[in-house]
Amino acid sequence: MHYETKAILDKIKGSIILATEEGEQEYANIDAIPENLLDAEMTVSAIEARDSKIVLY
Repeated sequence: MHYETKAILDKIKGSIILATEEGEQEYANIDAIPENLLDAEMTVSAIEARDSKIVLY
């Protein structure tokens, strides 16, 4: 099943943590994430909640 990542992320209100091979980076909201990180090649392998924040792997 395939979803548009941006459409899902737009629904998240609050802090988001992006966890990649390079480590984790926290952003205050979706608008704070640099556009180059939200490109069409972004694949979310897992989503979890941690301390009232959404973590995307």
